Amino acid sequence: RPGRGVVGRQRAVRGLCDRPRDGDIAHASAQTVHRLRADRGAPGLTWAPKRLLRRVVLASQPMDTPSLQIIYVTGHNATGKTTLCEQLAEKHEGWHFIDGDEFRKGHPELEQSITDACKVIDLMRGTLGNESLVDEVTQNAAEIRAAWVPHFTGVFEKLRAEMLATGKHKVVFPYHCYHCSTLDLLRTVFPGGPGNCKVVEVEVERELLKERFFQREVKAGMDHEKAWREDQGARMKLCREHYGPEYNKEDYKKLLEWRFIFYREEIKEEPEAGVYVVNNDNFDAAEQLEKLFSA
Repeated sequence: RPGRGVVGRQRAVRGLCDRPRDGDIAHASAQTVHRLRADRGAPGLTWAPKRLLRRVVLASQPMDTPSLQIIYVTGHNATGKTTLCEQLAEKHEGWHFIDGDEFRKGHPELEQSITDACKVIDLMRGTLGNESLVDEVTQNAAEIRAAWVPHFTGVFEKLRAEMLATGKHKVVFPYHCYHCSTLDLLRTVFPGGPGNCKVVEVEVERELLKERFFQREVKAGMDHEKAWREDQGARMKLCREHYGPEYNKEDYKKLLEWRFIFYREEIKEEPEAGVYVVNNDNFDAAEQLEKLFSA
């Protein structure tokens, strides 16, 4: 048992961090964490409190918390993420499929956070996907990333809570990822390295992807004419201002083209970090992903 006072607690924390257990996570009580916070800035405290506090906070999790595993599947719209995840979860015992969009819709605060983020994004997309789109996104990259942090942090934390509450400790989860920094947020909420947290980027050749996207939008059965005239969403308002209030099929196709042009940072394959890239041109990505489940 360490001695009392700042020096004693300093030695205790140094001991925890110098002699890690269970994957570099030592166990400390919540009381220790509170004391360390209270001692910030106290005389004689020469170590880095913020860094060590983070490790102690992680360490204070109950020892019986089950290990959670997630395969996070992302990519452009219409790449087949959802179908792919359903197939994988159905085939492999113990794995569960949770649809990212439906999960978000079940939490009003997540719906609000994505709405707030989109307000920032829509202002930076230019007019109908013109050539300045990439330049605008690049110039405002830091602000755009910051706009998404509350949403993705909320999604990951609520997903973790649901996995613990429902006993679904292995989940395949299709959802968005616009910036590589989002993966850092994911790994913070689901620690443990590639053994517990894997990322799959699904790719489809661009022209083929565009055709699938158009077909999906039409198949959705949206009342395009009514939406064109009445929808108050940013996209439709922008189109009415650009083309006029009356619906026209060719103009709507241009709207789809604009929606399709959405800049995403490239996610590169890094197997050692648990990041994989698969091609789904022929709807055969599931075969490529079998190695993730057989590992």
